[in-house]
Amino acid sequence: MKVLALTCLSVAMLSACGGTPAPTPTVPTATSATPATTAPPHPANALLVDVASCWFGGIWGDAEGQTPAEREASSTRRCETVVRTVWGKEDHARLLQLRAFESVTLAEVGSKLAGMAESAADDAPNKDVLVKLYNALAAERQEAMIARRAAKRIARDLEREPEKLNNDEAAALPELEKATAYDALVHVEGGALQQQVHALALIALLDRMNTAHDLPVHMKPYAVAAPYKTIFGAALPDVPHDASKPLARGGWLTYLTSVASAAGHPVTRTDTTPQIRHELAVAGILAGVVDKLKVDAEHITPEVPLSRAVQLVIRGLEAEVKKAQAQ
Repeated sequence: MKVLALTCLSVAMLSACGGTPAPTPTVPTATSATPATTAPPHPANALLVDVASCWFGGIWGDAEGQTPAEREASSTRRCETVVRTVWGKEDHARLLQLRAFESVTLAEVGSKLAGMAESAADDAPNKDVLVKLYNALAAERQEAMIARRAAKRIARDLEREPEKLNNDEAAALPELEKATAYDALVHVEGGALQQQVHALALIALLDRMNTAHDLPVHMKPYAVAAPYKTIFGAALPDVPHDASKPLARGGWLTYLTSVASAAGHPVTRTDTTPQIRHELAVAGILAGVVDKLKVDAEHITPEVPLSRAVQLVIRGLEAEVKKAQAQ
């Protein structure tokens, strides 16, 4: 089961309404009323969500059932939105730098976000948190990108479960396992935005689950063990870290079922096939994510852009859970 994560959500900046005021104060009528000027709500928060949607890539559009080509196109459009907001025009070079986490580009986006927050009444009280969250998310997304690249280097027959790691796999483990930035993101002190911090961390977990999905069976635990421990308190699996140690057969399924239990949704149908137990275990983990996202959703201000996105994530994950449990 590939994780269904987050629907495509583009946060467009609203244009201010224009108009000519009446020459003298009068009772408003259809011909003399002045259209109200509408400022975009939470502009700095909206920029943060646009940046997140750019960095999460195709996973942001999975819930709409987009094809890989559609997901790539929509991801590019979201990154273009960030570039236009920060630099005022389209700039393909900066788009590539944003996706590559180039340090100068990241600093310029962070400076723009801080300036927007400082000048917006509804974002100003949370300026410091928004900047901290932006920096933590950038570090986590870069860490996750490096893990994805490591996974691609060792991708091969997903059904093969060898007796030992090969040398290339063992060499890739530090990049695949690293979750220092993920843990830092989870523990950002968010104040009034704590639920937004937590929701973004859960979406990042879904992305790391997709990285594990694309790995050979015996390599999957390495990509998610640390995040599962951080989010659910699941015990770390007993897996080797050098090419001389044997691998336990069936270890991935055993580990998944333990995580599902830690997430509060244990696999109770033990008389089914390993494949179905695997699907049920993943569904249990996703149900645990839904439980946590629902708590976050209750405390995220509805006018904040991430609010609607979280609701759509919940809807998509619940559909995945229901499908798996119906087997």
